[in-house]
Amino acid sequence: MGYSLSVLTNRNQGIKAPIASESFYPQYAIVDPTLTWSMPADLTASAGIDVLSHAVEGYWSRLHQPICDVLAVYAAKLVLTNIRTVYKDPNNQAAREKMAAASLIAGLAFGQPKTTASHACSFPLTNLYHIPHGEACGLTLDFFIRLNGTKDFRTRELTSQLGFYDYEQFADAVQRLKRDLHLRTNLTDLHINEEKKEELIRLSHHANLKNNPVEVTDEDLRRLYDGLCD
Repeated sequence: MGYSLSVLTNRNQGIKAPIASESFYPQYAIVDPTLTWSMPADLTASAGIDVLSHAVEGYWSRLHQPICDVLAVYAAKLVLTNIRTVYKDPNNQAAREKMAAASLIAGLAFGQPKTTASHACSFPLTNLYHIPHGEACGLTLDFFIRLNGTKDFRTRELTSQLGFYDYEQFADAVQRLKRDLHLRTNLTDLHINEEKKEELIRLSHHANLKNNPVEVTDEDLRRLYDGLCD
């Protein structure tokens, strides 16, 4: 809608990858929430957690800037206060409108700063294990809230602006949200062995990973995937 990114999927090769160009900016964007009323619950949940990831990652991105910061906070608040409602009551017009607005605003919020670690890890999870994109982003979001919160002031600043006492409470809230939306909280059913974990670690070194406010090491990624798989 209001940003310069697109995602291409090559189903034959099992590859899903983002591309960016200023040529993608639309002259007009029509945001019609009525088009979302027929979305099934699982798609509503996956898309909603993706919007939250856009907002959070756009805020703490190394490339952050003040206008996008304001948009990111506003979009994240819209998601946190409306996603459960549209998941349980898909015909709630007011909540659908707010989620549509959140999607657009979060897109503007990360369009310049770009996404970070959660999106970097999402690509191999989607490419290798066919986990829907938004669900794959949400799967690691609470981990990176904790990781970034230990060292990054802006993560703690965002936590406060969203009304949480500390980053641990924020991460716990995201974990509960995933459970309420019946989204993945682990990878145990996929029986990922050590060799496949190493593959995930290697492929998670997407360019977006360097945009994370805190350096993400192989040790961090191993801890992430051990926690998700065991």
